[in-house]
Amino acid sequence: MAELLKQQHNLVVLELSLDRLSKSASSFGSTVFKLEVSGTSLFEIKTDSKEMGLPNNLREAREYRYNEPIYTIPEIVMQELQKRLPGVLDPGIPLWLQLANDCGILPLVPWERLLQPRLGVPILRLPYFAIKPFSPTSSSLDIILCASTPVAKEPIPVEILLDTLTRRLLETVQRDSVIIHVFADAFVYNNLQSFLRDRLALTNGKGVRLYNPADAATYAPTSSSGSIRETPGHLENPWLLWMIDSLRGHSVDAIHFICHGYLSADLGSLAFATTPTHNEDRRWALFVGAQQLMTFSTYVGASSVGFSSPERNYSELGLRLLADQLARLRPGPVLLQEVRGDPGCQTLAEVYSFLNDEMRDMPPSSSALALYCHPSRVKQIAQQPGDINQESILNQYTLAKGETLKIMESKENTPSWVASSQRYLEQSVAELIETEPTSSSSEPSATRQGVEEALSFLSDTLVRHAPAESDVKGKEPLQ
Repeated sequence: MAELLKQQHNLVVLELSLDRLSKSASSFGSTVFKLEVSGTSLFEIKTDSKEMGLPNNLREAREYRYNEPIYTIPEIVMQELQKRLPGVLDPGIPLWLQLANDCGILPLVPWERLLQPRLGVPILRLPYFAIKPFSPTSSSLDIILCASTPVAKEPIPVEILLDTLTRRLLETVQRDSVIIHVFADAFVYNNLQSFLRDRLALTNGKGVRLYNPADAATYAPTSSSGSIRETPGHLENPWLLWMIDSLRGHSVDAIHFICHGYLSADLGSLAFATTPTHNEDRRWALFVGAQQLMTFSTYVGASSVGFSSPERNYSELGLRLLADQLARLRPGPVLLQEVRGDPGCQTLAEVYSFLNDEMRDMPPSSSALALYCHPSRVKQIAQQPGDINQESILNQYTLAKGETLKIMESKENTPSWVASSQRYLEQSVAELIETEPTSSSSEPSATRQGVEEALSFLSDTLVRHAPAESDVKGKEPLQ
């Protein structure tokens, strides 16, 4: 669906891919840089992946712990970009990065950090889905901040980071009500009460809710090992279960994690303490990958998922891969902040303001943040005139409407079953479109037609059964 987005929104795109057949010192082959405007190529340059500092394979990538390779962008690539971009990119308009479907280790690279300082333009990442998830414009906003610093890894200054980020979010995001739900390890709970004390009482509808890890004492730990074990659609992680139960039917708009990354086989993950109350295993942390995060984000109704990479991250490469793998599984914004490049979290707070404030039509330009975002969110980007039908087709089953729209746009928090059902619809349509792309010039297959009818029925059912907010507490999502 990337081709549709590039042409639909007249995008300037730097496509990154691998040529596995070309001669290279890397087993992955050569890295290919291709600059395109509305799908038309302006230049294409192949470079040796090994000379760029990329790991030779994933086994080598896993050897980087608390550090990473010294990456370089070939000068010929930078010179071509600096020469071409002023002629095709208006001031303030972003350059979009597109990671090809078969891009091997390229998601491990901090492309924004390498490109943005020298190019001096905003950089966004092209999403893997053409549909745009519904983003409520109501006056309330709920954000989960979840942080864990397992003793198996170097300590993360959780209290300082949560103190800084909550302050910035409450100062920056313009909503009548902003509630930040904070979940962290038991051994930092008392310190967090002190750090966050001036925000624990709601003031003018804004504040922090700090959840007591003691309430998670009954969740059994899952086995810790060096592998990432996940079952699609199944949640077993005690941290995720604790958050779901603590919210008690309350939905959220965004989820943000502050954790070490981990790389196992070809999967990226977050590293948690064994449970919110048990943090004694000095050998292994508890790993959560993209499948569980996708299920969790759908269950709580979140539109966006974000990650902060702390300084001395156990595996920055693993965290970058996780962000990319999650972006390939679910529609909706996915973002990754490098704390060392944004220590005051101002850029991160401005990104959340951009994602949740209709009045902000451009994210901040920063080398410290990677953001997968639908192009239609950036209002200065022109659509091709008379060519809007395909996006309408893609979104016809996911747009909130009727009573659903009223509930999601109300001043009150959207019940989790309504928000979750909406996200489930979006996920289903996204998967349908990817397996059998929409074409306005051909008849849909019988399979596609059947799936569309089922989605239409589910969408209509959600509208019919979305009663007033006071009547929906405790219901289950339509999944």
